[in-house]
Amino acid sequence: MKVIRIDRHNPDPAMIELVVEILQAGGVVIHPTDTWYGWAVDIHNEAAVEKLYAVKKMVLDKPTSVIVG
Repeated sequence: MKVIRIDRHNPDPAMIELVVEILQAGGVVIHPTDTWYGWAVDIHNEAAVEKLYAVKKMVLDKPTSVIVG
């Protein structure tokens, strides 16, 4: 696990690019929201979605929310 801190008032573009690379490589990213922590993966990468389910200890046939900007 790697912790990447990004200042929301002055984000470092290199850190944003690192997070993008993690997602593109099939990684799981946990990020704060207004009310809880969100889990992010590339939903077009089946292995990444399976990894998310494994990390959260969920069965694959259980639905999960998808938020799209």
